[in-house]
Amino acid sequence: MHLVLVDSFSGWFELDLLPDMRSVTVIAKLKRHFAVYGIPQMLMTDYAQQFVYSEFTDFACAWDFKHIRSSPHYPQSNGLAERVVRSAKHLLEKGHREHSDIQAALLHLHNIPHAGLPSPAQLLLSRNTRTFLPELKDRMTPSVCRGIKAVLTRRSKESKAYYDRNAHTLPPLQQGQIIRMQTALGFDKLAVVQGPASRPNSYVVTSQGRQYTRNRRLLLHVQKPAPAEGAEDDYRPLPIAIPTHIIRTISLRRDTIKHNRTRYNQ
Repeated sequence: MHLVLVDSFSGWFELDLLPDMRSVTVIAKLKRHFAVYGIPQMLMTDYAQQFVYSEFTDFACAWDFKHIRSSPHYPQSNGLAERVVRSAKHLLEKGHREHSDIQAALLHLHNIPHAGLPSPAQLLLSRNTRTFLPELKDRMTPSVCRGIKAVLTRRSKESKAYYDRNAHTLPPLQQGQIIRMQTALGFDKLAVVQGPASRPNSYVVTSQGRQYTRNRRLLLHVQKPAPAEGAEDDYRPLPIAIPTHIIRTISLRRDTIKHNRTRYNQ
């Protein structure tokens, strides 16, 4: 188990091996990083249990930073973290496969320019750090990188515009509306909207006495009266539409079913 901590401005990330996933263990690791780099104004995490417990809430209050949790079951809401997690997994897999030093690989990764920008070390520390490779002395001299925030803002707007070309804005939900919440089986859980959540584009909903926080894209508005408490029929999954020609072949031989499905897919 590992903890990945990334700086949203520079892309510099830290990778820590965790003996367990308790809140106190994660907090101890974060305190060590905050002592080195300073306390962030905002910390965004996923919805893992160690970030939900009261110990972490007390830690955020005592160390004076805003804690935001991404929407459960919707990793796109914290895209930077997901990209860095993929990089960290690749780093760990390569280190395990080649029996190489993970920390040495991380050291070199911090000094590699990416996507036309200076290296994470240059952005965070205003200079490259010393590695095993030869380095020019002027690269070790501190020099503040200017205009980076404007570049990042422009790229963010371009990415959003590209995404919005095929994306559809979903209408907002109102308190008391009936929705179906997406689970691993589809939109199969009826729930009632209680109101907007603290995180962007998310809502607090209740279903069968339990409260959930979900991204808007995981909630489907339905025209149906509010279910009575404990009415199990209201919580059954939506029926699945199956093409009629497939239904007719259910009683036939397996090879016939396979032939018809292939023809349908074509």
